[in-house]
Amino acid sequence: MKIGVTIKQQRKKKDVTQEKLAEYLGITYQAVSKWENGTALPDITLIVPLANYFGVSVDCLFSFEEDANAAKAQEYLTEYQKLLNIGDIPACVTLLRKALAEYPRNFNIMQGLAKELGQLGFNDGNTPIIEFLTEAITLAERVLEDCTDEPTRHNAIQTLCFAYRDIGQKEKAVALAKKIPPLHRSADFLLGMILDGDEKVFQMQKNIETYTDEIGRILDYMPRDSQFALNIDEKIICIETAINLYKTIFYDENYLFYHIRLTDCFFKLAAYNAEKNPKIAIHHLLAAEKHLLASEGVLDKTANYTTVFLNKCTHEPANTCKSFTDSERELFIKNLDRNCFKPLHENIEFLQLKNRFTMEATEK
Repeated sequence: MKIGVTIKQQRKKKDVTQEKLAEYLGITYQAVSKWENGTALPDITLIVPLANYFGVSVDCLFSFEEDANAAKAQEYLTEYQKLLNIGDIPACVTLLRKALAEYPRNFNIMQGLAKELGQLGFNDGNTPIIEFLTEAITLAERVLEDCTDEPTRHNAIQTLCFAYRDIGQKEKAVALAKKIPPLHRSADFLLGMILDGDEKVFQMQKNIETYTDEIGRILDYMPRDSQFALNIDEKIICIETAINLYKTIFYDENYLFYHIRLTDCFFKLAAYNAEKNPKIAIHHLLAAEKHLLASEGVLDKTANYTTVFLNKCTHEPANTCKSFTDSERELFIKNLDRNCFKPLHENIEFLQLKNRFTMEATEK
């Protein structure tokens, strides 16, 4: 069987046009037509992408088996998760570009690349990098156009909503967001209502964990968003409420991952109080230090939560993601140099705190 005939058969089987196949491979549709007509052969560099695109194992055309293809694609996704664990977003993009070149129809790889390009394009809230955002939008729109897996499509919608927002297309972001079911129709909520036994308990506990953290993050976000126009006292109330929420759910103080959330909350309280009440600011910095040090003993270990609200849930280090490569300790040290702490620069306890971390960093 000629390779062109095989390509045509597989293309028809997948209900893909010559134009669509050409778009994925980065060539013209006329080149695909020539292959199928037998007047030309694919370039050798396109053989592997073609095999992976169709997901076939025809010996006369390709040398890869389907299972081997799936396993290699999964290796890329596993490595991608490891890079997310350490917050190396540029490395994620490099890896996923390579993976997508080999597996141009793997929508998980495609969506992952779109998401991380969106992260790079956001540029930490500074001027958006349009090149990255445009590429993210192209990839995520392709996922929505061709992928039938609903979770992957929902991830693509999330990526597009943020990318449209950052590129200044708010109306498109809003219209797309409205296609996602509201919270009370989400899979997590519905599963918590319809499952039975241990499955129900686990799902509802996961929902408590998710909702707690989302509310905590919203309370943390409000003081930083100028549209809320909060004064200092109101900002302090937001952060204190977030702290009380975490303390209520984790009443046994087995915070595990949430030591990091509390470190951040107490640090913000210290920043808001530094000028008006230095004594309170130092108190909060010491609380932040306590939670940071506690986190260093648990973040890299799989462990169970013990509060009655979450005792079926587990902290899994492999499932954590970051958007920065600094360690929490390195971020803490950097943040101590922020301008908001100038009123504390002559404070003995502040200097001792900073010296402790500086000395430890030097020793390490």
